[in-house]
Amino acid sequence: MNHHQELILPKLHYKLIEFARSLDCTWIGAVYVDAKPHCKIWDCHNNVLNYTTWYGGERVLGYYFLQHAHMDHMIAILHSVVKTTTGNLIDITPFDDQREYNIFAICKNQTPDYTCQEISSYKIGDAKMDVTDESFTGFSL
Repeated sequence: MNHHQELILPKLHYKLIEFARSLDCTWIGAVYVDAKPHCKIWDCHNNVLNYTTWYGGERVLGYYFLQHAHMDHMIAILHSVVKTTTGNLIDITPFDDQREYNIFAICKNQTPDYTCQEISSYKIGDAKMDVTDESFTGFSL
């Protein structure tokens, strides 16, 4: 990046940032979904562990965010993605809706606790994230 260029951050509603911080996350941004044929829907943790064993990289634990059916809430779902050997984050798990990306936040604690509640809800009103190419760089919380 040229030192004279201004870094453009994703346009995140402050309530979504608060939500990610309340989950003890350290980074938030958009992550491409690059679903792999051998991966199963709803099995992200095992998908990522298998992928990193076969192809390298490392698991990154965090949450992806979706708008709740009540429309004024967002939900966070415990999720694993891959940090590739080149340092990129990709989501290898397929989704029924064929989405192209997830809004994802990285957990500070990378030790999974599957006994905790995996879905959290947070009232954010009409908060949205405008996803642009710059959103995929994300930013630290």
